[in-house]
Amino acid sequence: MDRSKDIDGASAGSSEAQSQWKPCPLCGGISNRAGVNPPSLVVVKCSTCGFSYLGVPDSDIRAANVCGDEQAERYAKLQSAFEVAYFDWVLRWLQKYGSPLLDVGCGNGVLLQAARRLGFTAEGFDPSPWAQNRGFKVYSNWSDVPGKSYHVVTCLSTLEHVPHPREFVGDIATRLSPGGVAYFTVPNYGGLESLSVPERLRPQDKPYHCNFFRAQDLRYIAGKLGLRHRVRSYGLPGLWSLWRKHRMERPDAEPSHREPAERVPTGKHRAAVRVYYWTGLALGSKLEMTIYA
Repeated sequence: MDRSKDIDGASAGSSEAQSQWKPCPLCGGISNRAGVNPPSLVVVKCSTCGFSYLGVPDSDIRAANVCGDEQAERYAKLQSAFEVAYFDWVLRWLQKYGSPLLDVGCGNGVLLQAARRLGFTAEGFDPSPWAQNRGFKVYSNWSDVPGKSYHVVTCLSTLEHVPHPREFVGDIATRLSPGGVAYFTVPNYGGLESLSVPERLRPQDKPYHCNFFRAQDLRYIAGKLGLRHRVRSYGLPGLWSLWRKHRMERPDAEPSHREPAERVPTGKHRAAVRVYYWTGLALGSKLEMTIYA
């Protein structure tokens, strides 16, 4: 990946190039390096904190992340009993914190369904229309989500989609009740896969994934917000990419929300999830961050 030029050919460190890119969403610093997320989205890197992100307008990011029917079907096809088993495992660990639970970026409600099976009182937040018809209370406007109300907030594979992740983590923390916990996951830009796939990105025509986190980026966010936290990697490197390719190429892969029986994990699924999780503690494909109120 050529990081030396921006899309107009200006030197990545020049004031001309820097003026085209929005400030770093973590620290407000100026970016001084550029690459390209194929085919043409500009990746910039903050000269102050080192965070990498797409140098595109916030409005473009928000528009790209309003999921319609096509994206809903894609996610449903990707989801299987193994993913539901992972949700189940995470939720069993979070059970000790009690209800109610808020799932941020709840999508088609698969995690909410798993939470309800385990006895949680569960609600969701998602601005996309696909999240509004799954039988749960789902907020479409963040300002409507009540503050200091939730013992548990989950935010899985969502921070990579929002234009201002530091601000969003702070907003989520204000929704926790005293003693509550928030659990986040994101792709790991500092993981083993990134050594062979820069930015760990598949090609995207629109700014769907706009933030490329390393462990130190999540720690920076939590530290600047004054939040008690834990960050670590997980996930066998490369496995999720292979699984995604396998699911998307299978003509018989049905959306998991249409297969109620598949959503109940078996012992086989739970065992596979544990192997996947623990084999990624060093340079894994994903990062998790837990913050404590």
